[in-house]
Amino acid sequence: MVSSSPCLYKGSLDNISIILLCSPELRSSPRRPCIKRAELDDLLEAKVAEIYEDLCVGGEEPDLLAVLTVLASIRIPGLPPGGGIQSKRNCIISAYFQQREIHRPTPSNNGGFHKKPM
Repeated sequence: MVSSSPCLYKGSLDNISIILLCSPELRSSPRRPCIKRAELDDLLEAKVAEIYEDLCVGGEEPDLLAVLTVLASIRIPGLPPGGGIQSKRNCIISAYFQQREIHRPTPSNNGGFHKKPM
């Protein structure tokens, strides 16, 4: 027996509708300053360079962990929510190795490398 009551009829489940409610207040309220990815990368590279310089004052080359520890203690605007500094790991590591190359001592002409005889 088929019921004619509209409450029991479920109908097709593949026709699902959705309603989106948009409010102008939600669009215009800034929750955090918007910094573009390239600007954030430039900021992080500058911070890594500054930290590297500060840690080099002792005369030793700072390791990546020391740079990351100092960087993690600084408030950096524009980091992605939920990811923070960890989401910019590749940028920070790249900036660290770039600073290492810049500060690498160059061999002198007096004793370093010799030309191979031909």
